[in-house]
Parts: sequence; structure tokens; C-alpha cells
Amino acid sequence: MPKNKPHILSTAILESKFARMLESAGISCEMIPFIRVAFRKDEETGRRVGELMHEKITAIFTSKHAVEAIREIPGITKAPWKIYCLGSSTSKLVSEVFSSATIAGTAENAASLAHLILEKGPASSIDFFCGDIRREELPSILNQRSIALREWIVYETLTTPVRIEKEYLAILFLSPSAVRSFFSVNKPSTSTLFFAIGNTTAIEIRKLTENRILISKQASIRSLVDKVIEEIQSVETGDA
Repeated sequence: MPKNKPHILSTAILESKFARMLESAGISCEMIPFIRVAFRKDEETGRRVGELMHEKITAIFTSKHAVEAIREIPGITKAPWKIYCLGSSTSKLVSEVFSSATIAGTAENAASLAHLILEKGPASSIDFFCGDIRREELPSILNQRSIALREWIVYETLTTPVRIEKEYLAILFLSPSAVRSFFSVNKPSTSTLFFAIGNTTAIEIRKLTENRILISKQASIRSLVDKVIEEIQSVETGDA
């Protein structure tokens, strides 16, 4: 008699290639988004950001959403910017969108990115493209060194909590906001495994549960999926 597939939940919609990786590994993954992103489309922000596309500014993107939020501004893809990114997926999208920009550096967390910027000797001011919910580490570290940070809030993060009626072997989280949204209406079993896309998300999970938390080696979805497959196959074979 065939063994039932382990069932897990992703609190975000994964790209089809990652869903196929899980399926090929014998893992059934249900995907329910617990947050949604709303891009700011106000005319004033678009005009002001558009004015920067001819300037050689230093810019920071800590999320793919920030890149997506401004990519449709006419001419922005030709902006001759020096860009710092948080995470491999964000830097990949920056490379795709900004054909004339230079990626000056990337890091896996905000504090490391701030220190990298300081090591490279940044300009006296930096333009930070972000959402309405962001952590304080990066702005705080740069401000302490008297670097003016001009923030552009180009998207908003909205929670969409869903009450879950079934139990899963594991639950995947891709952001602290999704963690807060999930736990606002759910209290999973003490045996549920939690997977976090990096330390920042893991810290948020730890505030709300004592369950076991597994953290991806890198802050990327590929790394998270690899960690899920490795751990769940280990659990299924009794090697965990």
C-alpha cells in the first residue's frame, strides 16, 4: 500500500518551479497567501522617483516588491544608479530591470548590508526604496554614521489571515508579516515544523511559538525549498 505524501503549507504562493521541486520530492504543498502587497501608484511619488532616473544616485532595495513597484515608471530601467540589494532574489530582479545600473553589493540581512555600504565608502546620501513595514537596523546603522537616508515607500504590506482547519507536517514562512498574519488566527500543533526564509523571519516565529524552527541557509526561496526537502525526507526516513 503506497505511503501518504507528507503535507505542508506555504504561507505564500511559490513559483511553479519550486512547487514542482517539492512535488518531485514527494511532498504535497498547499499554498495560501497570508499577506498581499499593494503598490503605490500615486502620481506625486511616480513623478519624484522618475526625476531620479537621470541622476547617479546610490539606491537600496531590500525587497523584490520595491523593484516591482517602480519598474513601470517610464525610463526607470535606464537609470544609471549604484544599487545595493538584500537577498539573491532581489539582486537578480534588479539585474533584469535596471539595464544601466551597477549592483555595488548584496547581503543576506539588513545589518550586514548596512556595514557593507559603510565599508565601500558610500555617498553622503542614499535613496532607500522600501515598503511601509520595514526593520530599523539598516536606517539606524547608516544614520549613526551621518548618512542621510531618503526613504521612498513604494508599496504597502496588507495582512490576509486565514483560519486553517487541517494539520500540516510543516509550515513555510517567507516574511515576518506572514508570520504575524498566520498566528493572529491560528494555533498549530506543538509537533508542527516551521521553516523560515532567514533569521529575521525565524526571530518573529520564535516570539509566537516554541515549536522547532528550521532556517534556510540563504535568504532565498530556492534555499528554503532545499531545506524543506532535506529535512522532511530526513523525518520520513527516521534520520532526523
